[in-house]
Amino acid sequence: GQPISLREGKVFIYFFDPQCLHCLAAGRRLATLNWGDTRFIGVPWVNPQFGDWFMGKAGLTGKGIVSKDMDVLRKVFPFDTPPAAVAIEDGYEKTMLLQFEDKEPMNTLQKIGFVH
Repeated sequence: GQPISLREGKVFIYFFDPQCLHCLAAGRRLATLNWGDTRFIGVPWVNPQFGDWFMGKAGLTGKGIVSKDMDVLRKVFPFDTPPAAVAIEDGYEKTMLLQFEDKEPMNTLQKIGFVH
């Protein structure tokens, strides 16, 4: 639909594979967080037609939107395999999040003020 500016406020972009159980588990943990004014964008790494289904299954529907701009975003925010995420504040990358085990990325997200 509409272009989304990454230059204003806090934006969390979550890259996932809709068929990955690890991505689903990470998404479910992300769904439990209080995102406050942080905008959440989910981006399917493959099979973009299943992005909305994945967001619903993970409990992320209503937390954010799905973008199908994987190719563009991956050039700007490179990573090897999902799950992966990037925290952006006022147009600048705060941190790339590649750890989705135990208390991560929750601890990092709290530390940088993206969740409460």
